[in-house]
Amino acid sequence: MPLNKKVIAQRNQIIKKYNLKLLKIFDTNEHENYKDVVLVFDPKDKKKKVLRVGEHRTKNFLYHGYQGKYLVVPKIYKINTQKGKEFEIEEYILGRMLDTFIDKKPLVNKILPNQYMDLLIKSFWEFQQKDALIQIPEIETLKNKTSKHLNEAIKLIDDPGRVINLFNNKRVIIFFTNNKYISKWKFAVDNLIITPDNKVGFIDLARVGKRFWGYDFGWVFWVVWFHMPISEFKKPTKHFNYLENFFKQIDKQKPKGIKVDVIFNGYLIILERIIGALYDIAAEISHARKINSQPKKRKVFINFLNKLLELTLDKIEK
Repeated sequence: MPLNKKVIAQRNQIIKKYNLKLLKIFDTNEHENYKDVVLVFDPKDKKKKVLRVGEHRTKNFLYHGYQGKYLVVPKIYKINTQKGKEFEIEEYILGRMLDTFIDKKPLVNKILPNQYMDLLIKSFWEFQQKDALIQIPEIETLKNKTSKHLNEAIKLIDDPGRVINLFNNKRVIIFFTNNKYISKWKFAVDNLIITPDNKVGFIDLARVGKRFWGYDFGWVFWVVWFHMPISEFKKPTKHFNYLENFFKQIDKQKPKGIKVDVIFNGYLIILERIIGALYDIAAEISHARKINSQPKKRKVFINFLNKLLELTLDKIEK
């Protein structure tokens, strides 16, 4: 629940204005206390709906929703994009959060059951086919995010010079600055729904935009790193092989005519997420506090990330 009383007051005003009934308050991160997300009931059409206050879906992004072969995007009932008064009421997607399919103690060689990893790949490629039909902004990532994260993460990197030199590589720069690919923002396990008919339901669409290729895929695995038991952090090579195979499966399902070097790009995505994870630890972002409060686990986790980084750099530099 957000700590921002102003946002809560705005939410209550909207509920009153549209005669909605509050059913459930969803969790939001402490570092995102500018927003509030709740489940409501609308007596007018007798439907459950999601009220999001403090932010709104990217302008022009599938307001009417989308029902695809592997992908579902909820439609928007009401939206206000006025700064300081942002909110949206969107369709409620029935299903289970993807994170409910993860083992309580995830393994380095099993983030999710294979059927759901495969479903994420299929929904990603279907999503990419919508690219030409949607006019959404390009979002600069290298300067505003990756470089910013690296400046903090560098405190925990064993060989910072090697990483800094890599970001002077022309091919690497081109990849991270080619913001032409539609991106949900994150394929995080706590950010996707599996519907009863086995499709991926998109929620949390405030940051949809065009970024570097495959941006969403990094969120499939890096969030789970923070929940692995300490014993799994001693198997970085096994995990790296698992991630390599994941990108091989993505490449295998690549539609005809798509000219993307999925395997090489995959290494860059792994790199970007390692930097992001180390940034979260160094900057003490809220979801890293638990692991930061356990000195032994924190040390092993940082060693795990540095070993993953070394294996990844070896591949990129070949």
